[in-house]
Amino acid sequence: MSKKHIGIVCPLAMIAAIMLLAACSPSPDEIPGAYADQYRDYEADIKVTGTTYHYYVYMPEEISAALPVVLVMHGYNSSADDLHQFGFEELGEEEGFIVVYPENPSGWWKSHSGDPWAMDDLAFLNALLDQLEQDLPIDTSRIYMTGHSNGSMITGYSACELSDRIAAFGAIAGPITVKASQECSADRPIPIVHMHGTADPTVLFDERITLPGTQGLTAQEAMDFWVAHNGCDSTPTVDPPIDELDDGTSVIRAVYTGCDGGIELPFYTMEGTGHTWPGVADDDWGDLGIASKEISGAKVIWEYVSQYSLPQ
Repeated sequence: MSKKHIGIVCPLAMIAAIMLLAACSPSPDEIPGAYADQYRDYEADIKVTGTTYHYYVYMPEEISAALPVVLVMHGYNSSADDLHQFGFEELGEEEGFIVVYPENPSGWWKSHSGDPWAMDDLAFLNALLDQLEQDLPIDTSRIYMTGHSNGSMITGYSACELSDRIAAFGAIAGPITVKASQECSADRPIPIVHMHGTADPTVLFDERITLPGTQGLTAQEAMDFWVAHNGCDSTPTVDPPIDELDDGTSVIRAVYTGCDGGIELPFYTMEGTGHTWPGVADDDWGDLGIASKEISGAKVIWEYVSQYSLPQ
């Protein structure tokens, strides 16, 4: 797939942007030989407004230029340890991107500005990106974010409030909240792919759920919000169901096109799946339901977000 820049860039500005990126990105000769060994698979802390956050970094073996970054956000009362099964580390090795797992000490990520449960999580994410830019050879135009459940909710919130730093987003089992959608300050087209299971017992597919200080939009309401924000055609193109395995699930992909900036918005309805992540080895999540093996959530998200970059 060709990489898409968000918005329209005139030819002279594009040339200048490419020259600037080339000037700022380290060449293979500029990256110290021990760089990867020093920073691969490490963890660190950041203190923001009196709160100490933890994060984990996983880097591919081969580093020949500035790399994209994927932030993966855990769900409520979860942690970075629960995210290894999603497949991003293996995919990062294959595709050449850095995986970062931020960890919230309270277990709950902020989903809107007035969230009474949350700390200043957006300030933390800004500080984290500053630190990553200082420590690692990253391509700042290709920073992406995804998450599951409450981690997906802060992904939607960040799509509105951190769109100057994060290029594209992936949301699974956690639509943007009502308040975040009402307050959204993003002033550009926002590429986002959304996936949700129809049998989700926690964040219901077609009913709003009550959250601290707001409600969560339904899966379709969230897509309708992003379709309207991005000026897309309101009727999507719907692919035939993906149902190749005997796992009790199927996946329907609908794609909204005609959007501002040439972006597209895919919406994956995962029939029969619960509050789960698609493509994990363990497809039985107990009371949370089953996970589909028809698709890999990590691969779908990477293939989508990696098309996009921030204008330089």
